[in-house]
Amino acid sequence: MYIDAAKHGDCWLVRNAWGHDLKLPCRETYKGASLEIGTLGTRAPGFKPKPYLRRFEAVAQMLDTLHRPLYLMDTRRGGTGASSSWSPLEFATKIPALLSPECSYAFLHLPCLAPSIELRNDENLSWEGFRDRYRQELSQEALNVAQAFVESAAERGGLPILLCAEEYCMEFEKLSQQEQEASYCHRFTLARCLADRLKATYTEVNVTRVDLDIRDFVASRPSYQPRRKTL
Repeated sequence: MYIDAAKHGDCWLVRNAWGHDLKLPCRETYKGASLEIGTLGTRAPGFKPKPYLRRFEAVAQMLDTLHRPLYLMDTRRGGTGASSSWSPLEFATKIPALLSPECSYAFLHLPCLAPSIELRNDENLSWEGFRDRYRQELSQEALNVAQAFVESAAERGGLPILLCAEEYCMEFEKLSQQEQEASYCHRFTLARCLADRLKATYTEVNVTRVDLDIRDFVASRPSYQPRRKTL
């Protein structure tokens, strides 16, 4: 479980609670570079894969079409989300077993990036209140960890993916308040926080959010292209 990270020139050292470091290569600067941050939600109401295709198999196929190295960063507090089938068994074992050999893949559970239990249990908050409280909870140490994996993925032309439970809703800003309450997910706020941090650290850097959605994939394959949003 990683709890902090520090950048030293062309590498990040990501530290766990035991004081052990993981060395991640990166660039010394990302001035003028384009960085991407992926998002993926496990919830997809109304989605029914074909009888011979289980949901985790569809997710594996979707990830495989990206044809690039992947850091799948689980930002859920408990690592299971709304459905117990979306557990490390699927993301750390079953899905990577189905990927092409050339698709480098790593699954990371990062509860340091998840909302606190107290925040999750506060039923009196609007989604805007939840978002603002979550921003306040995010520690600099946790954001260091996330930034380290974002920059390291970019160094290899890869994609870091923030995983959580809620579905992806196109044009969230245009939804009714009730629909926003049902669909808001902290992974989008986290992506925004990381984009702001990267732009404050490096000048002229461009950050794009890449939204992966299993329903889009099944409807449009084999020509699937994730939706993108400039942050």
